[in-house]
Amino acid sequence: MIFDLYVIIKKEYNLRSYTLNSVSEYFLGNTKEDLPYNCMYSLQMGDKETRRRIALYCLKDCLLPLNIFDKLNILINCIEMCRVVGVPIEYLNRGQAIRVFAMICRKAKFMGYVVPVVENTEGEKYEGGYVMDPVKGFYEDCVAVMDFSSLYPSIMISKNLCYSTLVRKKDFKEICGNKNREFEKESVSYEDSIGESELEGMDEEYDKGLDEGVSDKDIDVGVNDRSNDNYHPLNTSTDKQQGVNNNKDKQHPFNNTPNNYHPFNTNDLCLTPTNNLFVKKDILEGLLPIILKELLEERKKAKKSLEIEKNEQTKASLNARQLALKICANSVYGFTGASKGFLPCMEISQSVTSFGREMINFTRKLIEEKYDVKVIYGDTDSVMVRFKKISVSQIFQTSRDICEYVTQRFDKPVRLEFEKVYCPFLLINKKRYVGLICKRGSEMEEKGKESNDSKDNIECRESNSKDNSKDTKKINLDKDNKDNDIRDNLDKEKELNKDNNNDIRDTNNNTLIPYKIDSKGIETVRRDNCKLVRNVMESCLYKILWEKDLEGTKEFIKKVITDLYMNKVDISQLVISKSLTKSKENYLSKAAHVELAEKMKKRGEVYGLGDRIPYVIIKGSKGMAAYERAEDPVFVLENNIPLDVEYYIENQLSKPIHRLFEPIMDNVSVLLKGEHTRSRMGVSSKFKGSMNVFLINQIKCLGCKSKGKILCDLCSKEYSKYYLGCLKKVEESKKVYCKCWVECQRCIGSVMGEVICANRDCDIFYLRSMAKKELIEETEKLEILKRFEYLSCKSKEYYFIKRCLIRDEFYKKECEIRYLSCKSKEYYFIKRCLIRDEFYKKECEIRYLSCKSKEYYFIKRCLIRDEFYKKECEIRDLSCKSIE
Repeated sequence: MIFDLYVIIKKEYNLRSYTLNSVSEYFLGNTKEDLPYNCMYSLQMGDKETRRRIALYCLKDCLLPLNIFDKLNILINCIEMCRVVGVPIEYLNRGQAIRVFAMICRKAKFMGYVVPVVENTEGEKYEGGYVMDPVKGFYEDCVAVMDFSSLYPSIMISKNLCYSTLVRKKDFKEICGNKNREFEKESVSYEDSIGESELEGMDEEYDKGLDEGVSDKDIDVGVNDRSNDNYHPLNTSTDKQQGVNNNKDKQHPFNNTPNNYHPFNTNDLCLTPTNNLFVKKDILEGLLPIILKELLEERKKAKKSLEIEKNEQTKASLNARQLALKICANSVYGFTGASKGFLPCMEISQSVTSFGREMINFTRKLIEEKYDVKVIYGDTDSVMVRFKKISVSQIFQTSRDICEYVTQRFDKPVRLEFEKVYCPFLLINKKRYVGLICKRGSEMEEKGKESNDSKDNIECRESNSKDNSKDTKKINLDKDNKDNDIRDNLDKEKELNKDNNNDIRDTNNNTLIPYKIDSKGIETVRRDNCKLVRNVMESCLYKILWEKDLEGTKEFIKKVITDLYMNKVDISQLVISKSLTKSKENYLSKAAHVELAEKMKKRGEVYGLGDRIPYVIIKGSKGMAAYERAEDPVFVLENNIPLDVEYYIENQLSKPIHRLFEPIMDNVSVLLKGEHTRSRMGVSSKFKGSMNVFLINQIKCLGCKSKGKILCDLCSKEYSKYYLGCLKKVEESKKVYCKCWVECQRCIGSVMGEVICANRDCDIFYLRSMAKKELIEETEKLEILKRFEYLSCKSKEYYFIKRCLIRDEFYKKECEIRYLSCKSKEYYFIKRCLIRDEFYKKECEIRYLSCKSKEYYFIKRCLIRDEFYKKECEIRDLSCKSIE
């Protein structure tokens, strides 16, 4: 027997990647060294140590699938599924439809039914489950969740919906004794619906599988009154029934044909909301309801035995059995709704979903009329009830009372069960909500998810069974709620529970203890988003629900946006992965991962169908589409290509953040735009593509970023500051790189060999590559700074010598000047002396002349005076004579 784990795990679990390394890390916490193909030959041609690495690589390739096989109890699960449905183990790979058909055939043979072979027709659409319009908002009050246990199987049992009990309109007169009686049905208005079959994709599961029996041209499904001799065909005419070719019976294990009829009264028929007629179960119990009752009863027995069982191997077997029983019970409804299946019957599937919609509306009406509560949301098989501020004990007791009250208003085995309490609770939109599950001691029994209920298109409605894996990472296995749980760190959770001050207490000191965050429709595990979205959303939900710190959440969002612009986010957080499901020619439009696959093919790396292709979006010229800018993360790291931050904000973060914060705050756009987006860091690419071929990288100053030198004249004064800063970065990069190296060596199981692992699903791979690149870059900067210091010293020596030479030259010049000055002074001294002598001579001459002149003037004056005296004497003499 061959088990293809890739097919099984891809069918049962939703993971970001289905490589052996990713699956092993998820389930086992163990990985293997992912050797690149281009290194295999050199390792094989090397020494014994390199060949040992190849041997270990091959050995782990064999051991890891076996460990996963044992861990998930795949063999036990398959055996129990075969026991339940009655098919060989190799049939399990053929989808869920063959399993349900096998159950029907086995039961039909036991009860004497003839199963027809139905020709495939075009798919017919019908309304799905009811989705109530949500009352959006953030609720700090307690919100209780109540859901119907196995709603669709319970409806089929209570309303006796089956092929064998269906009365078609064309056969109504014949069956009811030609009495034309009008049926009256209360009209039901539906506020909302999904609109299409929830299982329309099951058509792909069509597989003839078993031997053909009589065709539908010979006989339609008949009804047995539990006697192997008498049949009661309810959906075929007498003429058609009498025309059965008995030779056809040899092709089918059932060889009886109906031979008499019993007319029914209209009171024996049930009219569904879709105007279909079915015989009531007290008149004739249908084949499908009997199968469903047996499945549900067997499951109850298995779960009861599981609770008291202590042997681990027996517990695993019992758990596998109850899972198989649950899957089969939930798959019957989907089997009837598959238009291209073995036995499609839209009357049954339409009636089931219509009864479900009617029950949800009726449940809402009952609860709001009877109790002082508000039903804020309902989805298919569950309702969410908001309580006003009441005590903790009243919340749980009232919830149970509501469930009991509603259950009494419906036919058995329909039952409304209390599931959990959210406090607080954030209702975003239809199919989108998140809340903090709280429990009170042992009263609150949290209902987890036990299986992935197959990813076939057959709907598996039930999602409220116990969780038997609380000690491990939560594996979300709900078909209808694939992203239900945020994986919890239980150790951290216990520690938080000790010191948590947000517990709700009532007067009796009953405490509502926060247990875990539960979400649906939130971008926490969606694989088409990058990891940054999931991490941001998880952190925001934790801060809002657990810490109740809305302002801190806003600051956290702003910091993430700032880090994106500053190129501080690890590239592993920005990797997007999508699956290559078909060839490039079959895609209607161009997709990023498809275009990248073609690009990588030219580089020598080929992706096959089914592989998930990781990529990032890089910056491009204006107008370039996203698919043109998709690039391999490793290639981006090696060539230092800048990423398109705007793309990640607008296309990855914006919508989830808006959906999360719109019920809480008014202007959400302030979280994505504002002052915190002003600081940005540019990245110079080493990739020589397009116009970059014509560009030359210029050296820039480490301080002021000016062009020309590694340190400009101004910044060179603080050389020691930049040198020590660069040295610190080198040490930090070396520390990170060494940690990654040690972790990779631990993973490959060797501390001596070189790490060449290229597992692109591993975060450490990208972290190691980034640390290596940063270490090389910072080391180069450090070397440049060292050379700058040497050149600086040489320059200082040159300038010192130059100054010395200049000083000598200046001294010589100064001496010459001084000598000339002295000569000049001597000259001027002599000159002055001569001038002085000349001046003295002149002065002497002047003085002599002056003396001569004075003497002349003195003589002249004396003569004048004598003359004057004479004249005066004469005048006096004349005067005397005159007087006389």
